[in-house]
Amino acid sequence: MSVKDSLLKPKPQPTEKVAMFGGKFPIRRLSAARVQAFIKDQSRAQEQNEYEEIVTIGAQLVLDSIVDDNGTPLSTEVTAEQLLELYSHGQISAALDAVMDVNYLSESSKAAAKKS
Repeated sequence: MSVKDSLLKPKPQPTEKVAMFGGKFPIRRLSAARVQAFIKDQSRAQEQNEYEEIVTIGAQLVLDSIVDDNGTPLSTEVTAEQLLELYSHGQISAALDAVMDVNYLSESSKAAAKKS
């Protein structure tokens, strides 16, 4: 396999169990492109004062991050609107914070934080 092929072949990402919505759910790290798209969408919604859209975009990112036992994102089975019907803004915001922590903290940073 060439160096280029090796670089561009997606590697399986380990999941991490994260507490949210009253349970612990397996979360996968998202691609940088997906996180950047989320940030761009959030910024646009904030600039346009679309508050409902802001929460929906966050709920969607949470669903894109939670995976089932086969590694499939729950967003293939559950909609952001379903989360909005069941959970408060605070609960969705806390879940989004947990997802962003998983995506932004490097493995070494997490290990260092656990030691502290």
